Amino acid sequence: MNMTRKKDVRQWIGQNMEMTLDQLDPEVADVLHNLATNQTRDFLEVAEQGLRLSRKKANLPPPSSRREVVAFLMEFRIKIQMVHDRVKGVPEVPLFDFGGYQFLNSRAFAEAKMLYGAMGGLA
Repeated sequence: MNMTRKKDVRQWIGQNMEMTLDQLDPEVADVLHNLATNQTRDFLEVAEQGLRLSRKKANLPPPSSRREVVAFLMEFRIKIQMVHDRVKGVPEVPLFDFGGYQFLNSRAFAEAKMLYGAMGGLA
């Protein structure tokens, strides 16, 4: 996985916007995690791009507010952290859109809440 520049990440997103969380390769999650940690602004920009492209491809309306975008960015960051931390049994939910109740009620999310609530994700 060679994604060393923001341009590379954008290209990967364009090719994988229909991916589900359970399909995300841990090595890719590691790259995205590093981007989130070291270049937060770039991470947020490409994540929002993924949401907008995913909605466009599905013929759905774009996010209706900045609040909706921010909520997605927070969920996306948690999804990346979960795969980076190798949390088992992540659900089959859209990577680049909201996972809804299926995500929030998953066993993997419950495990992640315990892990992150106490000490945060693994470095």
